[in-house]
Amino acid sequence: LACLPSAVASSCISPNPSAWMEEFWDQIKDQRIVDLMMPGSHNSGASNLEQQGKCMAVYESIKRRIQEEAPDNLKSLITDGMLEAYWKPWNENQKLSISEQLEQGVRWFHLKVCNFVGENSRFGPFNLSEVYHAHGGFTSVTLESILLDILSFLNTHPKEVAVVGLNDLFEIENLTSFGAAVAQLVEHQSSLQLIRAEDWMQTLEALQSSNRRLAVFLKDNSNEGILPSDQYLVENWNDEIMASDDFERIKSWLEQDATQHAALPRQKFYAFSAHPSKNPSRTTAQLLSQGSEPMLKFQRQWFQGYFPAFAEQLVESNRSLVLNGISTDFVEESGAFMLAMRLQNFCGTSTTTTATATATTITATSITVTTSNAESVRPVFQANLS
Repeated sequence: LACLPSAVASSCISPNPSAWMEEFWDQIKDQRIVDLMMPGSHNSGASNLEQQGKCMAVYESIKRRIQEEAPDNLKSLITDGMLEAYWKPWNENQKLSISEQLEQGVRWFHLKVCNFVGENSRFGPFNLSEVYHAHGGFTSVTLESILLDILSFLNTHPKEVAVVGLNDLFEIENLTSFGAAVAQLVEHQSSLQLIRAEDWMQTLEALQSSNRRLAVFLKDNSNEGILPSDQYLVENWNDEIMASDDFERIKSWLEQDATQHAALPRQKFYAFSAHPSKNPSRTTAQLLSQGSEPMLKFQRQWFQGYFPAFAEQLVESNRSLVLNGISTDFVEESGAFMLAMRLQNFCGTSTTTTATATATTITATSITVTTSNAESVRPVFQANLS
């Protein structure tokens, strides 16, 4: 895919986010998933942490750590009510629901889920209506509802593809049983089918013709239709650097990781984890003095000063890089959708298409990216999964 020089790219009209694959089907139908760059969301289900119970295995551990790190004169303040008011807002990474993210162009979903052991055994079988998206010990929507929202969208958008990562699991000990529950839900709820190992390197046109348009990664899994993460996914993370508050250092680590793992040819899906973390539990005074929406304000510093401009420059400097899943917090503000579109020269043909205001105001840098589909079979790219 050849991208436009800066003078043209900067005026790139947004495609229709809800159907961008269909809009550019003629350009992408002969490509594979690993040839595409998709907008993605980090902690995709963490848009509403208000209504469900807590993932106690995580919550109690975090509570103890915050209490241990607090100065003696503040320890008595670390209560459940305090954590609800001050810690929970740091764990809300999205404003949009899964359905809204799909409509905004997101096709890569990073999920953290917690099994409610009062309803399911840790060893299965698993009722996915009792497995919740979880972050920081707080929970939101069920995994069942997330998957059903994705299936519903794909059923009404027959040329769109979605990719899901299920690698942060709590209170789940039997991954084979858990993977079987995911596969069975898809099989029973939709005519759409999961992308199997033998389908993975097929073209999008071949996947669309067989209606295999949902890929699910899960570690240590052998269920048909569930792709083992260690063989098909690169999703790295360095907690010490990514939570350092040093955006220059974070940028350097992301550039190094992409340079090492995102170059074609390869067979693994590369998740570009462009979402710095914040760990206010290390400073209890900071936790107690924060304002409203602290995570959003923190991420806005990243969006306004670094992302997506540095990612665009990164690809320009190394044209073999393909960032398959560009994963961010607050996807409606991050600019990841228009970044992915510009990098692939997916510019709309009509000013009537819809885009977020933030995304359309970002100025592009000069990019020229070329990928080749000449290889029918590409060697497995060896990399470790974080």
